[in-house]
Amino acid sequence: MPKKRIKTFVQRTDTTDEQKAQKPLSIKRKRQRVADNLKQLRVEKGFSQQKLARLAEVNRSHLARFESQGINISLNILLRLTNALGVCPSVLFER
Repeated sequence: MPKKRIKTFVQRTDTTDEQKAQKPLSIKRKRQRVADNLKQLRVEKGFSQQKLARLAEVNRSHLARFESQGINISLNILLRLTNALGVCPSVLFER
């Protein structure tokens, strides 16, 4: 005897602004937020990308790509950058 297929339908509803605000951010969006926070802190401290890269001993072009595109960077590089800025790494996630 063949199995019967049961079709289920999910009614789509428009999400409210409140529901959108509660929706968790994607990994890509979180990474970009950290990159934006890093750039904001760098500018507040008066550092150029070149100066921060030199202090943190990272490649300036790698820093620039992270700030602009939110590319993946290692935890080690992130810690060196925050150390050079004189802030706790958690600051990048809180803003």
